[in-house]
Amino acid sequence: MATPFEPPSALVLDDDLALSGLFSQVLQSQGYEVSTAHRVADARRIILEKAPKLMLVDIDLPDGNGLDLMAELNNSTKDRFIVISGNTSQQSVIKSIKCRARDVLVKPVDLAQLKRAIQPRTQQNELINEAANDPSSNEITSWVEVGHSPVLQQLKIMIGRVASHPTSHVLIEGESGTQKFSVAELIHERSRRGGPLVRMNCAAENDARVTERLFGLEDPETGDCLHKGYLEQAAGGTLVIDDITELHPSLQSRLLSFMKTGRFRRVNGRNGIGVSVATVSICQEQSTNILESESLRSDLYFHLAQYTLRVPALRQCIDDAIRFSRYYCQVLSQKHDRAIKLSAEAEDLIAKHSWPNNVLELSMALDTAAADMAENESEITHLLTNAPQEDEQVRDIDQLVGTSFWQLEKQLLLATLDHHAGDKRATAKMLGISLKTLYNRINAYQ
Repeated sequence: MATPFEPPSALVLDDDLALSGLFSQVLQSQGYEVSTAHRVADARRIILEKAPKLMLVDIDLPDGNGLDLMAELNNSTKDRFIVISGNTSQQSVIKSIKCRARDVLVKPVDLAQLKRAIQPRTQQNELINEAANDPSSNEITSWVEVGHSPVLQQLKIMIGRVASHPTSHVLIEGESGTQKFSVAELIHERSRRGGPLVRMNCAAENDARVTERLFGLEDPETGDCLHKGYLEQAAGGTLVIDDITELHPSLQSRLLSFMKTGRFRRVNGRNGIGVSVATVSICQEQSTNILESESLRSDLYFHLAQYTLRVPALRQCIDDAIRFSRYYCQVLSQKHDRAIKLSAEAEDLIAKHSWPNNVLELSMALDTAAADMAENESEITHLLTNAPQEDEQVRDIDQLVGTSFWQLEKQLLLATLDHHAGDKRATAKMLGISLKTLYNRINAYQ
């Protein structure tokens, strides 16, 4: 008789009940049977009873220290620990390394990073090999690949051109929802660089430790590497810098130095480190707006924008919108395990709609339509959009005749600000301008 499968056990030790529940869900999604503890004493009991294969341990706890618990155990169990803490002091990080923790993550924890830390290296290698041997893994990853319009054909030519250079530096512009990151992935894939693609989101990386995450961290006493930053992680590959105009000013001069010399120092580092990295920076603004708003140093901009690619809005290549929709229906057919195609009415709606949120809006509309189809249906006949009726569009335009561009801009900006309940960062992102430009416009209106 076959032995029944028993999932590996895991322990989460954290006195924050909400985080403990969140970490447990992540572990369960990866196939672990999870026990939780909020005190060191309870964790000791669970370790004796279940001998967990993996342990997520907070540092500061009501009745002790998670690192002391690690020190109590024998060497064979120490690599099962992942330290998670809100204590950002270097002493805690150094102590964790000396206790030979598998990884050290600082709150707020990036869940994608946590999943990578959970996954054993052997399993990662198996998944990589499996993907390499799976023909379906070579499917289209960007709507740009589907398009035949002149503007997309020109973009594909430029993608091939920049990918042919081993360390090109590319700036990708485009409206929200145009899947700019997928273009960055295409550039990396076609470059055949041996190193990985690493992504940094400047809008999310705005806390005190962002310098460490980009450039890495060293032990100031021994010079040992405590953490490899994004630049080192991307060595021989591509670093994608998303929302580049949100890059903190304190990092811009340091990144500029690397762009000039190809060398940098980790935080607390004694010696320079040289790496070969191609960069792909992503922004919603056009180049002229970036330089005008001064959201990015002009000298850094010119180093990052060795090549500039603009991803077109979907309304600029509406024939490709229908072509992409037909392709996406094939993807949905595989997902739902039945044939799904577009009706003539749906294609007509796609051709007439302006798609202000571009491919993101279109793909979500198709997802929703496919999910709402009855089992005996095979055609998508309607799409949920915010498209106004044609006579409403004409009437609205007629009402604007004679209004100055200044007033139109003011009305649009203030209406968008009101839509986001005064959230200026969200307003700037929707309008495709920098936060600094938004403030300048608001001050000019007053």
